[in-house]
Amino acid sequence: SRTVPMNRLVRETLSALPRVSDHVFGTPWNGRPMGAIKTAFNNALREAGITGFRFHDLRHTFASRLVRSGVDLVTVKELLGHKSIQMTLRYAHPTPEGKRRAVEILAENATNTLLDEKGSRVVAL
Repeated sequence: SRTVPMNRLVRETLSALPRVSDHVFGTPWNGRPMGAIKTAFNNALREAGITGFRFHDLRHTFASRLVRSGVDLVTVKELLGHKSIQMTLRYAHPTPEGKRRAVEILAENATNTLLDEKGSRVVAL
């Protein structure tokens, strides 16, 4: 098992829902207890008219948004419960905007110093 912390937005959203049972996803609007979460998810997609979206896409979106927000891959790996960083890399899709932002960070944090491949100071600019 693993623990995934709940952020403020999720906590507020869940707190605002009417409490109908002791379970987070207890009894949906039709009054029947929820069986398999995937079945309920697929029924919700059908009723909303959403096509081409899979349950696993939620996990992929979570990971991709973490990466785009600058969360390091080791933390993403731990949150997803992956055994290897190679699996996590499947979710890391750098965008042109993300690449631009990455090199701008260098400009914002410039030290005016050149470093060799060992990280030793070579010359101050």
